[in-house]
Amino acid sequence: MVRHRNSGYYARLFLNGKELWRIRKKGCDREGTGRWWRHTKVGQMFFSLHARIFPTGLVCAAALLLSPGAVLLSQDAGADAKTAKTPKATGSDGDKRRELHLYMKGRFLFQKHCVDCHGKTGRGNGPFAAELETKPRNFRTGLFKFRSTPFGRLPVKEDLQRTIRTGISGTAMPFFKEISDEDVDALIVYLQSLSRKWKDPALAAEPLTIPPVPEWFDEEAVAAAHAARGGTRFAQLCALCHGAEGKGDGQGAGRLMDAWNEPIVPADLSVPRYKSGESPRDLYRTIATGLNGTPMIGYADLLQENEIWELVAFIRALGQDAKPGAIEPQP
Repeated sequence: MVRHRNSGYYARLFLNGKELWRIRKKGCDREGTGRWWRHTKVGQMFFSLHARIFPTGLVCAAALLLSPGAVLLSQDAGADAKTAKTPKATGSDGDKRRELHLYMKGRFLFQKHCVDCHGKTGRGNGPFAAELETKPRNFRTGLFKFRSTPFGRLPVKEDLQRTIRTGISGTAMPFFKEISDEDVDALIVYLQSLSRKWKDPALAAEPLTIPPVPEWFDEEAVAAAHAARGGTRFAQLCALCHGAEGKGDGQGAGRLMDAWNEPIVPADLSVPRYKSGESPRDLYRTIATGLNGTPMIGYADLLQENEIWELVAFIRALGQDAKPGAIEPQP
């Protein structure tokens, strides 16, 4: 960017022939801009910084990237703002500008909604974290419990969208149904910047196919028979941690640690509120994929589809029955 001795500005930004903003020699003038940052606190703060605090060139560069399709013109003797034409950005350039736009917006939203628990740098060490029984996620590790991908893999975008939208039952993680889809996408872009694991293609995977709920779920007598068979399998695979009645009081429950070196308590399945979701398909997904960073492995490769559904039926019966012990496992 060229500083012209006889010019009143360092540079000016145009979009489709319309001036969005101009950079004076002693700061930034935002008049004329209709972009979103003018109406947000972060935008006003960012574009109001004096050149002594924030180099003007950096402000210009960031603003250019935040405005897909915009052109930045240095003040030149023959430049005519009214006739300035916007060059066509390539697909690659447009993608990068869009990505930076989402990153900056996501960072702002993270600072607004998430830092009290997850911390300023996403390490799960916010000011409220020490008081929480279920510790906030450390996003730097790149481990996510609730996914539709195989055990040990990263979640897909839809998994993160679901967690942000619906929250996590029984924890301090609320739901965010009021924010826009773009805000959710922006948060995801920012979260994915916090760990290098997102750049490892070996950790990416397609989500597992979650089959539809079997018809026998709606038939009480038939569902009870399937739940009884699921109870037998539960005793073999799950009771050591979750306990015979699913109360999270199994023999191994007191000695469990997670990947973040925090004590972890198995879920009390007798309470009909599940962190990963309360529908039958949510439970199927959790059993099939497991919970990364915990002793709960995925059973997609170990159990047949109908066997997983029988476990789901048994777990749901635990939460619905006043006396879970009344569900007698079949020998």
